[in-house]
Amino acid sequence: MKILQNDPDSIKIKVQTHVPLLNTLRRVLLSEVETFAIDIVHVYRNESALDDNQLAHRIGLIPIPEMNTENFQRREHCSCNLDCDRCCLHFRLDVLNTTEEERVVTSTDFVSYHTFSLMENVLICTLPPQGQISLLAKAYLGNGKEHVKWSHIAVPTFRPFPVITFEEKPDNVSASTSDLFLFQRGKIKPNFEKDVSHLLNYNGKTIRLTTGKAKVITAEVFIQPHEKDFLFSFQTIGTFNAKQNFNKAIDTLCRKLDTLKKALQTVVA
Repeated sequence: MKILQNDPDSIKIKVQTHVPLLNTLRRVLLSEVETFAIDIVHVYRNESALDDNQLAHRIGLIPIPEMNTENFQRREHCSCNLDCDRCCLHFRLDVLNTTEEERVVTSTDFVSYHTFSLMENVLICTLPPQGQISLLAKAYLGNGKEHVKWSHIAVPTFRPFPVITFEEKPDNVSASTSDLFLFQRGKIKPNFEKDVSHLLNYNGKTIRLTTGKAKVITAEVFIQPHEKDFLFSFQTIGTFNAKQNFNKAIDTLCRKLDTLKKALQTVVA
């Protein structure tokens, strides 16, 4: 495994494995990693253009970034009956537009009862002059299988690296096929910075190579998918950074495999 790109909101990894395992990891990232999302909204006053259901749906999709969920429990596993601090996060929104113009309400207007806050500057609604909005929002642990608002990953994809071969290659051409080409943005491109004396032209199908005797040879290029080398990539929506998301997905997958192993051992025994 090799990390090719590691940004706060995206990651690209080269891995050697098989398609079923990569697809399992992709599905775990989408639907198994737990995070917080607003699930219940008590609306006390709403004078915006949105009705209460639209308002609650919009608020539920606002991410709660950079949260450590290890010290919290799912509400169905908590011993309390009153949405305690171990299973619930509370956010309050009270905005009164005292101006004579429309007032934009964003996630920054929420007041948190904890050290956690919603992602800033997400548009919620607009209030007319003298309009008011007042509500209480409750966030709980969940995962993407329950609702997309608990899914904190976008476009998890994987594709095989190309295996590039030539119909004919002169023996005295020192550059390997991997040196002669680059794989960028899903396209094969000539690597003009590597062994440029041997790479004259590539039109997407054939390549012109020169030997040590300055003899030009036109060779057909064959591109096939690699069986085990894959590029795995995804983006986040801000709940965790990309590397944290990947580590949490690996931990979740390992726990599930361990549970399956124990279940199979019980059946065999």
